[in-house]
Amino acid sequence: MTAEQSAPYDLPTSGSAHILHGSQRYEVLGAVMVVMFFSSMAQTVVSTALPNIISDLHGLPLYAWVFTAFILASAIVIPVYGKLSDVFGRKPLYVVAIALYIVGNTIAGFAQSMEVLVAARAIAGMGAGGLQALSQITIGDIFTPQERGKWIGVIMSVFGLASIIGPTLGGWLTDQFSWRWVFWINIPFAVIPLVALLYALPSIRVPGKVKIDYAGMALLVMGLLPLLLAITWLGESMPWTSPRVLAAFGVGVLGLVLFVWQELHTSEPIIAPAFFKNSIFITSMAATFCVALGMYGSIMFVPLFVQGVVGTSAQDSGVVLAPMMVGFVVGSTVSGQLVSRTGRYRLLALGGLAIACVGLFLFGLLTVHSSNLDVVRNMVILGVGIGSTMPLFTIAVQNAFPHNVLGQVTSTRQFFLSLGGA
Repeated sequence: MTAEQSAPYDLPTSGSAHILHGSQRYEVLGAVMVVMFFSSMAQTVVSTALPNIISDLHGLPLYAWVFTAFILASAIVIPVYGKLSDVFGRKPLYVVAIALYIVGNTIAGFAQSMEVLVAARAIAGMGAGGLQALSQITIGDIFTPQERGKWIGVIMSVFGLASIIGPTLGGWLTDQFSWRWVFWINIPFAVIPLVALLYALPSIRVPGKVKIDYAGMALLVMGLLPLLLAITWLGESMPWTSPRVLAAFGVGVLGLVLFVWQELHTSEPIIAPAFFKNSIFITSMAATFCVALGMYGSIMFVPLFVQGVVGTSAQDSGVVLAPMMVGFVVGSTVSGQLVSRTGRYRLLALGGLAIACVGLFLFGLLTVHSSNLDVVRNMVILGVGIGSTMPLFTIAVQNAFPHNVLGQVTSTRQFFLSLGGA
């Protein structure tokens, strides 16, 4: 299947690559890469600073929520950003997302208690989720379907690079200055691309009066927040039979049922049910969710294996993740270039998934006699497989739908990626 053959609609030029020309297009691309880098790095940069944060703020019982609040907030808002950006254009949504990101990181840097820090991380997460979704949407705006592959591959490699650099940068800032700079360092690097985006991005919005599905937004939050909280509590060893877990699952399921009903009966849904009639969309969402499970599951459990079974130090167990991210960057960049040159992504996607499965299978063969070299080999294989699929499913869904729903389909794909990692 080629990129052009997969698109059942004619893509309109309004708001597409034909809007921007020459250097203006690459100014936007540079700004998008910067916001993608720092919004992605925000998920990992805190890890090496946490011991100092806990010591200063005396917040050991809440330490996990420094990550959890950020991830929950970013996942929940992604579909909302996608829908609103299709209605009001990308520029105002970038302003909102960057503003939330700056406010959250500013408050986090000045936090004097863990409660304030967790709340600030949630605010920053609401901004970072929007930035990650809008970055991929913007590539669909400023490049033609034939050009998108290589640039989405680059954007996804930036995501992998940020994951590698985050813990190292966080540790260096903490040792040289203070853990508070882990948050403050993001502020200037959010302001600079904001200026570039305000200058270079065109102001585009849907003509006429558009109805916003506020009820759908509220029901989506009502459904996702309790479910993700319940999963988080289970991860903290709370039993399935706990009243808190059961209540959260009950409220979450009810919220999602009401959300589906609302989306079926509104003229402007947040996530259009009609998307799921498209086989490319369904396949891409399912594959994205499974790939995220493999990636984040490996990131979580491989360091535990290396420490508990192989017997390396905590510092070395964190370093062992670097080969996976290097493989991720290589796989993402190469697959993006190949799909742009050949116009074909079905075989690339199947090949990437097969390589990822081989990597996961090899992890299943690890024993107490396995060495660090065995783990590194498996991490590289898994990273190449996962990285090579990342840009492909974004390209597939973007090319399968008209441009006026580009934000919704791209953000839904990012949403399933976040759900798989939650």
